[in-house]
This record gives sequence, C-alpha cells and structure tokens, in this order.
Amino acid sequence: MIKKFVCAAVALLLIFTLPGCEGYRETDACYIVTAVAFDGGENIEISLEVVSTGGGERRSDAYSEIITGQGKTPENAMFSLSSKISKILMFDHCTALVLGESVKENQLDEIINFARELKEINLSVYVVRCENARKLLALSKPSAVARGFDIVGNIRETEKDTGIKYENRFFELFAAYKTGKCYKLPFLAVDEAKIIIEGETVYHNTQKKEYLSNEDSLIYSFFINKNSGGKVYFGKEYADVVNTKFKRRGKEFTASVKVKNESDGFKKAFSNKCNEFLQKHGKKLGLEAEKAKVKIKGGV
Repeated sequence: MIKKFVCAAVALLLIFTLPGCEGYRETDACYIVTAVAFDGGENIEISLEVVSTGGGERRSDAYSEIITGQGKTPENAMFSLSSKISKILMFDHCTALVLGESVKENQLDEIINFARELKEINLSVYVVRCENARKLLALSKPSAVARGFDIVGNIRETEKDTGIKYENRFFELFAAYKTGKCYKLPFLAVDEAKIIIEGETVYHNTQKKEYLSNEDSLIYSFFINKNSGGKVYFGKEYADVVNTKFKRRGKEFTASVKVKNESDGFKKAFSNKCNEFLQKHGKKLGLEAEKAKVKIKGGV
C-alpha cells in the first residue's frame, strides 16, 4: 500500500510540476524540494531532498539527491546551501520536515519560526523526529524517487491501521507551540532500508516531556480521544476497536470502549495497559489521574 502511494505521488509530481517549474521551460532549471532535514550541535545543518530530471526528457530520468548547508542559524545554513547550487529551489511539494535528535531546545525554537516564515512551504507539511535527519533522507530505496513520500505514506498507513491521529502537520505543531499546549511527533527509524515508526516524542514548547513506544503511543491516543478505531494487539490479545470515549473525573479516568472480534483476554489486557500507562506516564503528560476504570462492550 505504501509503495503504491509513493509511486503515485512521484508520478503526479513529475507530471504536474516539472514541465512548468513556475514559468521555466527547462526541467533542469529547478530543484523540487520534497523534504527538509534539520540536525543540530554547534551549528544547524539543513539538508534538502530534491528531485531533478537531470535535463532528461523522460519521466524515468528523475532522481533524488541531498544538498546540505551549515550555519549558526537556520537562515545562515540555508544561505550556505543556496550558494552551492545554481538551480531554483521550489518548496511547493515539500512533504516532510525531519528533526534530528541533535537539535537543541533553542535551535528547535529557531527552526520552528524559520519554517513558519518560509512562505514557500505548505503549512500542511508533516513534521517528524529521528536520530539523524540527514542520514534518514540519504538512505536509498529502489521503490521510490523521494524519501519524503515514504514518510508521508508510512504515517498515513499507520493511522489507518491503528486509528492513531498523529496530528503532526506543521500548522498543528505551530498552533500548540504558540498556545503553550503539548504536541507529539512520530519518531522514525530505518529497518533494512524501510522507514518505520518507532514511537512518539511529546513536547511542550521546545522541551521534550516524554518518549512513548508504539504501544504507549496507542494508549495515549485513547486517553486524549485522538483515536478513530482500528485493530489493536496486546501480545496475543486482540480486538477491532470501534470507538472509545475517555473522560477524567477527579483522580480517575472513566472509559467506554466498544470492540468487536475480540480475543477472550482482551478486556482485561486493555484495562491493565491503561492503568500501567497512567502509573508510568500520567504525571509527566498532565493526565492527573491515578487509575482508569474501563468498561468494554464487546461483540458489537
């Protein structure tokens, strides 16, 4: 499914974008930016994944490459990068902003505001986290021209399978950041050249509050009512979750959960997982409850 999405996205990009290049008839006059990566440290490093046809006439001539630049600020890094190339950078089809673990708190603040001011980037772009942003984009994958499309395809497929609403578009992140609310970003890794979601990092402003595994991320999505339902597994226990409603009353969460096709031990496993989550992550995530009383209706 992800492969089909990637191929379709690349095809549409080449059909509708490359021939025009905003008035430029030569397809080798511009780079189509599909993802922007930020790594930190003493300097900020910006890496752009760009698609180019290399001047060829056939769509199959398209290829992606990585261009990097460094500087004390995101603006300096972008200037350094731009000075190395003669082509025009087009951000209209940028799909992902990738943040490396080396990005410091003050650098994250600068990056968020830099991305907001970069008017060429669509505010619906996906934002993700990983160990090393440049290396994530640089890893080749035969089935796709651009790694940025892989990221989007993986997130959409995971949302469909698990029901988790990641809400990691830039406009969602920026709104939470400006209003002092928490936001969460999927944490990506690479397994045999395939991008996978390992979990989520929860932030308040630019400060990391908590890291959640995939299982904890799933439970958290129920607590904050950001899950549309899907297949849920807890070891050998499983069910199709139809809908859930969690509500905090004092020091206790009450939860109404409808499931179908459930295993015999799913109800107990789900309740146990919710209470384990509260004990482990509740205070840091501001859930302010000591236990969860879960009522599960099965066989619907």
